[in-house]
Amino acid sequence: MNTKENKPLDVLSEFPPKQEGKTLQNGKICAFAVSLQGASHIAGGGVPCQDYSDIRWLETEQILIAAIADGVGSCALSHWGSYFAVRAALVYIEKAVREKGGRGPYELTNLAEVQEILTGAFHAAQDEVEKKADEAQQAVFNFQSTLTVALYDGVHVYCCHCGDDGVVVQEQDGVVKMVTKRLKGEEASSVYPLQSGPSKWQITGTKNPAAGFVMATDGVLDAFVPVFEDYYGVNYCQGIYYPFMKPAMDGLGDSDGLAAEKTLAYYKEFLNSPDYRKRVTDDLTVVAVVSPQLLRQSGQPRFNVNIWKSVYEEHAKAVRTRLKGKTIDGGENSPAVPEKTEAAQCERPARTEYLKTAAREPEEKTPKRRVSRAVCFLAGLLAGAVIAGTIAFFTGGGVASGRQGTEPVVAEESFSVTTEEPSAGRETPDGDKPVGPASASRARTASASQAGTASASDAGKN
Repeated sequence: MNTKENKPLDVLSEFPPKQEGKTLQNGKICAFAVSLQGASHIAGGGVPCQDYSDIRWLETEQILIAAIADGVGSCALSHWGSYFAVRAALVYIEKAVREKGGRGPYELTNLAEVQEILTGAFHAAQDEVEKKADEAQQAVFNFQSTLTVALYDGVHVYCCHCGDDGVVVQEQDGVVKMVTKRLKGEEASSVYPLQSGPSKWQITGTKNPAAGFVMATDGVLDAFVPVFEDYYGVNYCQGIYYPFMKPAMDGLGDSDGLAAEKTLAYYKEFLNSPDYRKRVTDDLTVVAVVSPQLLRQSGQPRFNVNIWKSVYEEHAKAVRTRLKGKTIDGGENSPAVPEKTEAAQCERPARTEYLKTAAREPEEKTPKRRVSRAVCFLAGLLAGAVIAGTIAFFTGGGVASGRQGTEPVVAEESFSVTTEEPSAGRETPDGDKPVGPASASRARTASASQAGTASASDAGKN
């Protein structure tokens, strides 16, 4: 692990390269990727962005590959873990696809082969992170992260996934669905990272043609795909607030030669807006990919903001019923965990002290917090007020929904998908902790669930 000057890389004092915007645009694919440091990390005094993302286009094989990762906040070197995982996974996929493509276009039709490539990428990422940890003489625990990778040939998308990131696909028939599951542990504040191993790696994809898709780490995902199916039977549009991703689909599907650059600029401006930053304090990662030709032949997603809002309000009512008679500090209009309580005490220290924690052994990690599910889901109620205030910014309504309660589509039975249904609760203010080999809480200063829906406009750009 050496720099260009052939000096050993000092993971305690150096940070990975920033990935604040990358675009791809050709005759077949239009895409962008961006990872931005969260407000809580900026305020935390030197805590780096722990998200990383990348996209690559394989010209000969006509395949787009993408990856995102979110470092576990309490693991002091998780920013390096996410960086190494993304890079290693994409290097492996690129090599494997080129070997199997036979110097020509590679179509994602051999599902067993696709599964082999995806699982191989995850093994390669895990091995690379362990190798880098050994070279740096640091505990592997400190490098833990989530990981989600995707392959797209302009028609079908297949993913391998572990953690609480997600992939939302827009199919040619206009159906929009999340094809991944949030892989959390028994506690709403826990997450299964890459290091949990193959038993927690989920492989999934679409049987129907996909016009495009969005990948997001939990900071963004929880804001536009709120979780409420557990508390209300009707799961309208799978909880997805489509107006957030509509500008990506429309913008990238434009015939303008600068479509990717313009759409990236729009999302960067939106994600950096004071209003969004106030509501979502976690690191922010969005990858959006579109096949413009297929999108032009696709049906328009049917989304009705009033129906979505009605279902959300029914969910809130159900949660209030469940919480009736229970005492919550500060009442319904207060944060799930008041400021300057245990959550505040768990915030990451300033940069100097933060880097010193990297050399500590896992036994000195942040103590566990067992926040009740009632408190976790109360955070969902708080998002309701934000939703009501931001819906006016959207103009992408439409007619009533076409499909409800859609489950992830398994590419084929040969794909080994986690059968254990993960707990899909919202994050608590102190965030997630890895489940499995090690456990520690993610430090955050505010709950992503308080973000409500993203206030991106379909018609105008803020």
